[in-house]
Amino acid sequence: MKKNFILGVGAQKAGTTWLYEYLKNSENTNFGPVKEWHIWDCKYNQSFSNFRVKKEDSKTNVVNNIRYLMQNEEGFYEKYFLSLLSKNIHITGDITPSYCCLDHIELINIKNKLSNAGFNIKVVFLMRDPVARCWSALRMIIKINKKYKNITNQEANDLFLNYYNSNGFILRTKYELIVKNLLKAFDENKIFFGFYENLFKYENISHISNFLEIKELYSLKNNVSNPSPTFTLNPDISKKCRVFYNDTYNFCNKKFPVTKKLWKEDE
Repeated sequence: MKKNFILGVGAQKAGTTWLYEYLKNSENTNFGPVKEWHIWDCKYNQSFSNFRVKKEDSKTNVVNNIRYLMQNEEGFYEKYFLSLLSKNIHITGDITPSYCCLDHIELINIKNKLSNAGFNIKVVFLMRDPVARCWSALRMIIKINKKYKNITNQEANDLFLNYYNSNGFILRTKYELIVKNLLKAFDENKIFFGFYENLFKYENISHISNFLEIKELYSLKNNVSNPSPTFTLNPDISKKCRVFYNDTYNFCNKKFPVTKKLWKEDE
């Protein structure tokens, strides 16, 4: 029986929720009850310790119980995903965007655990124009934080100035570092590098479907998932952010020439 494991490593606000919904609606797949398991981020990086399930919380619901066991019982992560497979189900996985913050040693450790369990690992890393990704991420923070309920457009822009160059945003947006770590850990033919800006075109849906070994579901191509609230980014602030991530733009323009067109700066 074929056992494919899809390891989605981000980027946050670059199409990972759409990817999960696309896979979930495909035949022969079972990802369990949640998209993001948050096992390896909180294991390796203290910044994500908020995702660690406390023992007293592990009995509150099924997901917390599974997550607690994955985080604390050696080998349970692999065993759980193996248990989701059957004669007709041969694709499972974990799509947690913050896994892009892991270094290559940590990624190799995950790869070895899954490979030793018999999985064929396929990695998906979706990117988005760095300024647009950061702006969307900031708007998501506003959306989920009650204290920003009545925030004005100007206040949102002021807040962005405090976030785009913060450590959490840098970890998720410096694609040059993420891509290098992925390529040190996995063979390039085992990685799908995609771009939010053209992900939903027919040819790219076909491309990612072939990589994932699933049938194309063109009916889902326009399903925009988890949208952030609408604000307008000040052009001068946008330019500051773009300059800050200049190395990222330059790297991607060279490694992925299509980004020269997709991430073109507004005149």
